[in-house]
Amino acid sequence: MKNIIRIAVVLMVSCASWVGIAWAVGHAQPATTIVLFTNPDGTPCERPCLFGIRVGKTSYTRAIDLLRLHPFTYRFEPNIEGNILRGESMNIILSLDDKDRISYIELTNRDNTRSNLEGVSLGEVISSLGAADVVENKGEFITSYYGAQGLIFTHRTVAPNRVSLDQPFEALTVYATALELPSDGVSWQSIRAERP
Repeated sequence: MKNIIRIAVVLMVSCASWVGIAWAVGHAQPATTIVLFTNPDGTPCERPCLFGIRVGKTSYTRAIDLLRLHPFTYRFEPNIEGNILRGESMNIILSLDDKDRISYIELTNRDNTRSNLEGVSLGEVISSLGAADVVENKGEFITSYYGAQGLIFTHRTVAPNRVSLDQPFEALTVYATALELPSDGVSWQSIRAERP
């Protein structure tokens, strides 16, 4: 009987160790675009959404609850007004409508630091969501507009006025409604690759 108990204890400790290792490895990996559009339990959220917050539908109080529960944002701390939540290298900005619902939400990289979203490069966004409707090259930034989805991604350029698929994530804004596309942008197909 003592041997069975010892074996059971050894198996439980071993399993707990493997679970801890798996958790640590999973949390050490850079986030991908897909994690942005998930509920706290990891299931996809109905878009337009960010971290489970359904833009145009979720109340401010529920949004804060979702951010406290989401594995990516649970450590973010709100400012005094409560509309900006600050993480280690990222900020979340909540904008409210007159009914106290989230009208848009923005996730931004703070102070040019390396973010937890290194995996959300321009190429990864295109791989996950397809080509943007319109792209703007603003010298230091490339802004990709997904009009029907209400998404605006911003990526920092590696070299000014150059587009590269490995450009790092800078910001994402999610709106409740489709976007009016900027007239000075170009379609993704209009961007040509430069050869060295």
